[in-house]
Amino acid sequence: MAGLSATNPFAGYAIKGVQTVYGLSLRREILFPSGTDIQIQVVRPSMLKQKGPWEGWKKLPVDAELEKVAVSAPMRTATPGNKPSDPTNLLFLGSQTQLVAAFSEAGWFQADNVGVKSALKVAQATMRQSGYSSGPVSTLLLNGNPPDMVFQKSLNTFAKRHHIRVWKLPKQYNEEDVWVGAATHDIATESKRAGSKWSHRIDPHIDRERDWVETDLLFVGTGIAYVHVDRPGAPKKIANATGDDIVTDGKISVVQLAKAKEPKEEKAAAGR
Repeated sequence: MAGLSATNPFAGYAIKGVQTVYGLSLRREILFPSGTDIQIQVVRPSMLKQKGPWEGWKKLPVDAELEKVAVSAPMRTATPGNKPSDPTNLLFLGSQTQLVAAFSEAGWFQADNVGVKSALKVAQATMRQSGYSSGPVSTLLLNGNPPDMVFQKSLNTFAKRHHIRVWKLPKQYNEEDVWVGAATHDIATESKRAGSKWSHRIDPHIDRERDWVETDLLFVGTGIAYVHVDRPGAPKKIANATGDDIVTDGKISVVQLAKAKEPKEEKAAAGR
């Protein structure tokens, strides 16, 4: 096109005009959904606006009963073939309605079930390097049971995403349901078995994902308090089912969920 413009000025003006119109038609802003996390790196000395002192998120008091619930919770998931995998690292106190509302309001999606339809979507997202906001996760069991719910959060790539598998425990604390979760952060996809099997590689420092999940809920207000409880018997350095190294302090984060908002329709009906 540059050569054509040099040899024929009239054609050059036409090409330049088309380029200008096409450029104006492009949307150059990037729109992120609500709940998107953005990491900002300061690369040179900068003066930032000072904020007043902050005491941090509200801490949940730990009594003997809560400590017993946290320490006795299952510590390790396993594959259907009974191969040890991701450790558990979060506990949630509240009903299923509260749990679903907490993650939904923070921008998380419930993951699709593993099947032909979801597999085709995964293949498409992988080839096109695009996102799949409700992409499935591999099946992991806790005490032989599949997760009751799976939540994930990602942007425009299937290779990197936050996800957590959640199981309901057969116990309560202060008359509230107790849910245990195993959260990890997918940071890349990789192929194994000569390219015939694909899997995600996770961030080995899973405590960062534990803290990230709790902070995400506390920030939007669907989590109202938290506390880290030490588990003396928890392993500190392990590997998951796909061979990724995992390093952790062994603590589990307990998050108190906020009461779910009452649907507007029910409020209107109650007022009549």
